[in-house]
Amino acid sequence: MAGKGFVGWRLHKHFGIELGYDYFGKFTNEYLGPAGAGVATSTVDGWVLDAVGYLPFTPNMSAIGRLGVVNGKLDTQLLGATPPTLAPISKRSTNFAWGLGAQ
Repeated sequence: MAGKGFVGWRLHKHFGIELGYDYFGKFTNEYLGPAGAGVATSTVDGWVLDAVGYLPFTPNMSAIGRLGVVNGKLDTQLLGATPPTLAPISKRSTNFAWGLGAQ
């Protein structure tokens, strides 16, 4: 199951900002190795902040451009026998984001 929520403020006819949270879900993988069997469970989520530009074509149609940053996190937990080469992972990173669209 995944989900997204966001709030936005249209500050001007041609400009707005949006803040959002994305939850990409929980993923489970089983593994079997020399040390035994186990389960790795990962979750992925992130925060998004975008500046949004609007270019109206008609009163009901606009082109949209967005530019912003995403701060995402991958968190992996291990249950069961853990091989020496496999360790729990918790990593957070910030990346550039952009998009084009219409409404």
